[in-house]
Amino acid sequence: MSYQKYDFPTASVIIVFHNEEWTVLVRLIYSIYNRTPSDLLQEIILVDDASDDGKKNISQPVTNPGCSQRAGPALATSAP
Repeated sequence: MSYQKYDFPTASVIIVFHNEEWTVLVRLIYSIYNRTPSDLLQEIILVDDASDDGKKNISQPVTNPGCSQRAGPALATSAP
């Protein structure tokens, strides 16, 4: 069965994490960004759920995180 892309709305992906290893988050973001058609992915939002592991706080939006050569959605971040 095949679907036409214009039949689907765009999606935002929200990732809530707590004390997660950065490599796991980066790998997840790369996978989402590279495997989702750019016309379907509106944004990726990271929400830090009060991590207390001493890592640097991420709080600035990033556009086109360099996952691939295509132009794509923004990566938004949020922290409490």
